[in-house]
Amino acid sequence: MFNRILVGIDGSKNSFVASEYGIYLSKLLKRPVIGVHIVDVRLIKGAFFEDIVGALGFSEYDNIAEKVKEALDQKGKVLLDIFAKECRKKGGDCSIAQVFGIPHKELINLADSEDLIIIGKHGQHKNLTELIFGTTADYIVKHSKCPILLTDEIFKPIENIAIFSQDEKVVNFGLDFAKALGLEIRIRKDYINK
Repeated sequence: MFNRILVGIDGSKNSFVASEYGIYLSKLLKRPVIGVHIVDVRLIKGAFFEDIVGALGFSEYDNIAEKVKEALDQKGKVLLDIFAKECRKKGGDCSIAQVFGIPHKELINLADSEDLIIIGKHGQHKNLTELIFGTTADYIVKHSKCPILLTDEIFKPIENIAIFSQDEKVVNFGLDFAKALGLEIRIRKDYINK
């Protein structure tokens, strides 16, 4: 099914829910969960950052970039510390990782094909990133080599699994996942082409 669970943590409400699912599945399935925070380098270098710094009237770009980088690094460490404490408290097998880069690319690079990635449907910079970059979740879903679990804003224990694919790999993963969770799975016969 999968060996590890990677959870994308950015401080958004959805990422806290993703963390809950990661811890829940780690404990339930006896799999390690890794909380991953990626400091988005697009927020500290490049034309976008330079435009903001210039608009604010700062002339020493490098000094400000380093301070912003330090602040974002510290924020990530705090978020990962919260995740690790919550995971240990709930009995999950966890570790943490923080990297600098472009979130969707880094998360995909960190994952193996035998992993499960859990991310929120929307991240912390939802309105900004959709306008400028596109969504992290969209990119990861389209390009990941492993299964993805997208979370919403509310955690609910998994009670059923629906499979809307004819791809044998997807169907087998869904069946294995349901079995591991002790869930009954129903496949809609009207959906599958004969």
